[in-house]
Amino acid sequence: MAPKLSEEEIDDLIYFSRSGEKEEFFPQLSSLAEREKLSQAEILSSAKDAGQSTCLHMATGNGHLGEFGFLIPAPIFFFFVPNSLVAYHLKRSAVSLGPLSSADVSASRG
Repeated sequence: MAPKLSEEEIDDLIYFSRSGEKEEFFPQLSSLAEREKLSQAEILSSAKDAGQSTCLHMATGNGHLGEFGFLIPAPIFFFFVPNSLVAYHLKRSAVSLGPLSSADVSASRG
């Protein structure tokens, strides 16, 4: 079942991820998931702006890969969406940050 998110709730999630405000993003995401009785992943997959950009796209496109790296399920992501804008931004971020090892990915997930 798709969550019933208001335009304002979606805008908030998109804005918080775009601006790197994880202190605002995480409580909002948890609250929406709890209210809708869905996983955070289901909330995130439904939170898209008018251009169909997601929180992951906004975070990576604005240099917040470190704060929002948990949104990437696995390095296999690149094999499924190699030509997407998200993959483009992630690849650009990885180039500027240097190569990530599997230990780096595990550590970023806490």
